[in-house]
Amino acid sequence: AYPPPAERPRAHQYLLVAAVDEVADEYPDEPIFQEVLERVKVDSDYSKVLIDMGVQHMSSLRAELKKTVAKYVRDEYEVSPKNPDRIRKWLYKVSYLYAGDVEGVLDTAKLMHRPIFRVILKKAFFNGPHSFAARRPELFVDADYHKKHVPGALMVLIGTMIGVCLSELLLPGAEESKPDAHLKAGFFETEYLRVWKELQRLLDDAPNKFYHLLSKLYTQASEGVIIHAAEEESIMNISGMSESEVE
Repeated sequence: AYPPPAERPRAHQYLLVAAVDEVADEYPDEPIFQEVLERVKVDSDYSKVLIDMGVQHMSSLRAELKKTVAKYVRDEYEVSPKNPDRIRKWLYKVSYLYAGDVEGVLDTAKLMHRPIFRVILKKAFFNGPHSFAARRPELFVDADYHKKHVPGALMVLIGTMIGVCLSELLLPGAEESKPDAHLKAGFFETEYLRVWKELQRLLDDAPNKFYHLLSKLYTQASEGVIIHAAEEESIMNISGMSESEVE
């Protein structure tokens, strides 16, 4: 979501080529996609136009996700601009990722077990047959783990937005929700790295627990949600229809 600045142009180019290549493979009978693939490999100006479109789209997605997260942060963590010390305690060492209470008992063995994580997953990514999870089901399956699970990068992004929303409650004007009570893009990247390192630590030290967590989150988010519309048999009686009469 936030490639390091020095690596950003190369990362964006790599992602663009990979995305177009995937579409070209999916639609082999459509030569236009193969033509686009060949062009993005050699035409930097053309690639830049497509990359800029993708970056803008990602920015809009992150903004929508942040709006969703902001609706639940205050109740989940029992915070407001009036108790800044409690907010700072939640932000300390990304404590907001863990179950429990930062002023009571914080359970650091339960990463991302808080209700807000499954709520945001449902609201933002598992909200019906046209949701992100329905449109891109292949992203929720790991070839090695062989179980459906939420991509780690998606959980890092949700965690980042929680940290950002908590941090914005410390800014002047937060109580009145003034437009200037927002953080700059650089802060998002810093918070993203903090959350990513925490999840990466779990993957490095206990990969089975890492995948179990992501699989459990998928089950919780998809429970009771119709991701794929059911196929229904038509009751149409074609043989009984008249070609000459319309009643």
